[in-house]
Amino acid sequence: MKLLALSDIHNNLITVRKMRAQERNVFDAIVIAGDLGGDAVEGLFGILKTFKCPIMYVWKLGGLS
Repeated sequence: MKLLALSDIHNNLITVRKMRAQERNVFDAIVIAGDLGGDAVEGLFGILKTFKCPIMYVWKLGGLS
């Protein structure tokens, strides 16, 4: 299984676009480990959906460690 793992994106769509331009559609799933940045979430998922594989997001609830 080939996973693309991302974390700490912090609204940085420029880097995500560069990563997408370099990667082919060879992943079985994408795993995002938090810190997306609220302003760029829609754009981020728009880019990642072009991989045509499931996208999983590790959700952290506030106040829990």
